[in-house]
Amino acid sequence: MGRFREFLPLMEMADWAVFQQVPPELAFLQGDVDLGFENLGLTLQQQQTLITAFQGKGVAVPGTTHKLRKLPNRTLAIVEPATGQEPVLPADWKQGLYTLTGNTFTYVGKKVRRNDQLPPNFEPATDPNYKDVGDGHVKI
Repeated sequence: MGRFREFLPLMEMADWAVFQQVPPELAFLQGDVDLGFENLGLTLQQQQTLITAFQGKGVAVPGTTHKLRKLPNRTLAIVEPATGQEPVLPADWKQGLYTLTGNTFTYVGKKVRRNDQLPPNFEPATDPNYKDVGDGHVKI
C-alpha cells in the first residue's frame, strides 16, 4: 500500500507541463497545464498509457494534426506535428484539464474536480469573468 501512495503523486504530476508556444487552435494551453487524465474516467492502465506517451513520443490531439509532448527531464512541453503513430487523446480530453497563468485559472475543463484541484467555492460556470466554450470555461 505504501508504494502505491508514493506512486500516486508522481502519476498526478506526470501529466502536468508548461506550454510556451502553441498554435491558435490550442491557445488555451498557454501556461502551466494539468492535462487531468485522472478526471476523464479512464482506467489506471489507460491513464498510464497516455502519460507514458506524453512523456515519450507524444499524444495526438483529436481533430488536429498536432501532438503534445513533454520534453525529457523538463517541465516544458511542446506542440508539434503528429506522425499518426501516437496514441490519440480521448475525445473529451479538454474537459479534464486546467491552465494557470500566474495565479489565474485561464481555462478550466468541465470535469476538473472542484475543491480538490480548484480553490474552494470557485465555479467558473457562474463567474462572469469566464465564458463557456463547450468543453470548459475560458477567462475573458
